[in-house]
Amino acid sequence: MDALWGVAANLPEKGPGAADAFTYTTILQAIRNHALITPDGMSEDDVAHKREEAIVDGRRMWVDIVAKWRSGDIIIDEPLVCAMGQLLLIGKRPRDWDDVLSLFAQTMDIPRLLRHLGDDRKAKMPLPTTPRDMKTEDSTQIDPTDNMRRGGEFDPVELGKTVGRGRRSMAFAKPGNSSLSVILHSCWKMVAKKAAEDYFHLLTDSDSWGIAPDEANLHMYLRILRQARASAAAVEFLKDEFDGGRFRIGMKLQAKTFRIAMSTCVRDKNNPNVLDHANSILDMMATFLADLDMRTLAMYTRLLMSVSQTDQLLKSLERLGPHFVNVKRMLRNDERKPLAQEDWDAALEFLYGMISCYDRLKNKRDVPQEHYAVLMERKAKIHAFYGREILKREKRQGKDIRNPELNPGRRAELKAKQRRGEESMGQANEED
Repeated sequence: MDALWGVAANLPEKGPGAADAFTYTTILQAIRNHALITPDGMSEDDVAHKREEAIVDGRRMWVDIVAKWRSGDIIIDEPLVCAMGQLLLIGKRPRDWDDVLSLFAQTMDIPRLLRHLGDDRKAKMPLPTTPRDMKTEDSTQIDPTDNMRRGGEFDPVELGKTVGRGRRSMAFAKPGNSSLSVILHSCWKMVAKKAAEDYFHLLTDSDSWGIAPDEANLHMYLRILRQARASAAAVEFLKDEFDGGRFRIGMKLQAKTFRIAMSTCVRDKNNPNVLDHANSILDMMATFLADLDMRTLAMYTRLLMSVSQTDQLLKSLERLGPHFVNVKRMLRNDERKPLAQEDWDAALEFLYGMISCYDRLKNKRDVPQEHYAVLMERKAKIHAFYGREILKREKRQGKDIRNPELNPGRRAELKAKQRRGEESMGQANEED
């Protein structure tokens, strides 16, 4: 950083060789990257204050950037604005995250859709990594007339007063996907679901900026819904974005999309309708993905463990029947088409989750007696396959498959041998 500051200090203020938007973007990114380097053993407070120093440097630089923008010496563009926004987002202060929205209002004329922090609004998060002094300062109400206050560098500017004589006219930067991502990230940090929804609709509306969301935008929006435990909203959002197996903007669907959506249902497990939402996500995944996502299936069985109604559990296990067949096929083809370790672990978690659900049914009195034998037979088949897969994995890892603790088949064999020994001893005693 010292070398970079040395180069920046030698740049002329004006004329050829003067700093432009690209120069400032590079410096802001370097400040951010340097602030993210944390030696082992550094405390949370030290990390917070190191990032605080970097953000203060960025804020000071922004004052100069806006002054040059107002005088027509530079043109502000989206990469520069996003570089400043991303620097603010690494901070531990809620005020830094809140100032991101003011930054985009200043440079792109995107109206603030959330009241300023301190203006009848306090930070919602418990903020475990934010030092106490920063929490206290950020809860105080701001004074808009105080030009020296923190955040004043992002106050709005008027275009009519920002034209330099004989220089380029100032214009607002145009937002794109990067801008939408930074704004949504700010809303996510501030736990501001309503503001995120409003910003997303404003920026993607064809009558305003008409930004076509990319994968990063959609996934960040889904994370905000997950944070809010809004499983119904997540399902509606996915349905709105699907069109013939693709997002309406022509992107291919990813397993990650369904993973985030299903994890929203897991967080929303106390919602009485959450299983319906999870089933919708499962159906969409089966329709639109060529290969099922193991981690999404594992999360679904995790959700089933919280279901108390027997009829819901029975229907859900019935729904998982075809998925179990597909998982078996994928695991059996593992040598030809190897699975990632995370997918392998998730597949085993899915199988174990199904076994656990069948065990729960075994202990429920309202299971129809005529279904009991069928359910236990299904459980036995899944359990046998699960045992073989565990054995296969242990064998791959070079562990002793003769160890009964690792080998279900070996364990059953030893128990049978022990049982036969006890029976023969009993017969011998009778003869005596």
